[in-house]
Amino acid sequence: MERGPGERRRGADDEKHVDAIGKAGWSWSMWIYKQANPAGVHGLWSVVRNTKKLELPNFDSDDADTILTKIRTAISPEHFEVYEPVAKALQ
Repeated sequence: MERGPGERRRGADDEKHVDAIGKAGWSWSMWIYKQANPAGVHGLWSVVRNTKKLELPNFDSDDADTILTKIRTAISPEHFEVYEPVAKALQ
């Protein structure tokens, strides 16, 4: 696929960082601090996640007031919990 002038290769920065970490001999892993999924998160990659269904904002179709309401309610802290196995592993 041809790219236009100045268009960066997808993942170029990520590759640069992963290469530098590898050359330094550091261990690393991809993980997420806070994860939100409309159906709930049940995997083990995040420290904080929702376990119940959320109505997340749809930035393509919701109006500004609806987006703000969803952010203030569905994405508020009481809908999230710390996933203890990951949190303990990172201590």
